[in-house]
Amino acid sequence: MALTINSYPANIDNAAAFNVTSSLSEDASHVNLRVRASIYHEGIVKAIIEQPVGLPAFNFAEILKTLVPGVKLARDTGDVVNTGTVGSNLITGWTNSGYDTFTTAGNVISSAIDAAGSVFCTSNTIAVVAGELFVLYSVPYVDTSGSRVYDFSTVTVLKQIESGALSDNIGMLLMATASGNLTIKITEGAAACNWSGTFFLYKITTNRDTIGSPLCPYLVIFEEYWETAAGVTTLGADSSASAYNIVYRYIPAVGDENDFQKYVLNDPADLFACKTLDNIVCKFYTSNPKEYFIVFFTEYAYLCLWYFIDGGGNVSNLFTCYEGWGVIIINEGELMLGATLYTTLRIGKYDLGATLYSDAYHVHIDSSQIDERVILEFDGVLGGKEYLAFEGVEDIRFITERSYYKGTGRNRKPLSYHGINRQSLETRFKDMNNAAYLKSLLVSEAVKKLEDSYAAPTEVTVLTEEVIISKGVEMFTNRLDIEYEH
Repeated sequence: MALTINSYPANIDNAAAFNVTSSLSEDASHVNLRVRASIYHEGIVKAIIEQPVGLPAFNFAEILKTLVPGVKLARDTGDVVNTGTVGSNLITGWTNSGYDTFTTAGNVISSAIDAAGSVFCTSNTIAVVAGELFVLYSVPYVDTSGSRVYDFSTVTVLKQIESGALSDNIGMLLMATASGNLTIKITEGAAACNWSGTFFLYKITTNRDTIGSPLCPYLVIFEEYWETAAGVTTLGADSSASAYNIVYRYIPAVGDENDFQKYVLNDPADLFACKTLDNIVCKFYTSNPKEYFIVFFTEYAYLCLWYFIDGGGNVSNLFTCYEGWGVIIINEGELMLGATLYTTLRIGKYDLGATLYSDAYHVHIDSSQIDERVILEFDGVLGGKEYLAFEGVEDIRFITERSYYKGTGRNRKPLSYHGINRQSLETRFKDMNNAAYLKSLLVSEAVKKLEDSYAAPTEVTVLTEEVIISKGVEMFTNRLDIEYEH
């Protein structure tokens, strides 16, 4: 008996589709043969899906999107980048098991050499609690010869067994599904080896209520079940030993014409998850400036943000990306300070420019003063925040919803009042070419109106159900009605 995972998502993806088949077939000894998928989040099973073996396609996107808290950062914190929070490094030492030469101090293995391989080393023991999430990576990691993997086959607090080959600067998430002890074991292949690395294991402490996250870490275990001829429910093979049994990261994004991996930073041509600013659909307005969040995704852990003011010399900022996501904060007091034309952003490796992981991203400046300008922030098709400015008419009405009861004289008396602001926004003729961006605004479930002085944005509901995307040769504008609490 065996389960085969034929297809699966990328480690960070806007898809959560798997194709799983069994080597067994329905017969008298295997009645009601099925595959069960158990979806783990925060260390516990959040959902179980069972399907007959004849239906190999599993898709968990609708379940996982309900577990994404979204980005909830406070405004005007003075930060340039936010990637969540972690505790202290939990790796404090390494123990040799067989290497001819093994030199170590604290979390650093400065030399691991063996003539034949098939050896291993282990970290100190770390107490963990079910539900805790960790990030494990090595920076720098230098592989001269041989091959090795993180081996969790004897660790009972994880469902993961093996991570694949070690890589420099790649962050791997570990999800504790039980309380107990965790030891990081590195197992060497059967060949001569020579390598070194500095290792980090952090417990992720990001507050989901105040910081949030644009993605959902999850683990899925597939199992075979059937009833015997005697009616006994039987467990067959499971996927816990599969190389695909890792903590994936799901992003609730529709995507666009590009493969979504174009928005997971790994290459000098990869892109940030925000189109409206770089495409000059919305700008940074110096009159009553607002704060923007530019979201990015990457598996790399230790990174550098470069930014260039008006095309001048670069300023670098080293930071760590713990969970696979980060937010660059566009604010007049930080990244836009001194800019008169635009600020250019780029992310790369910690080697300060030798390796780039993203294309250049431009935030353009507009110094025009328009009193009617309103900027809406909303969840875009790429899993990040998008922005649209409305500079036409600004009509605000105050509406009350009232409940009454009848008095003794049959006249109505107030029972409860509730006030609502209803505002009408409008684009201008110059926005016609960008009208297509209104489509993602109208289908977004999270829309906010940015306020002056970096005050907390106001959650709004878009009432408009239809907009004009194209109108032949005629010029047009779009009116948008929004509603928010008084």
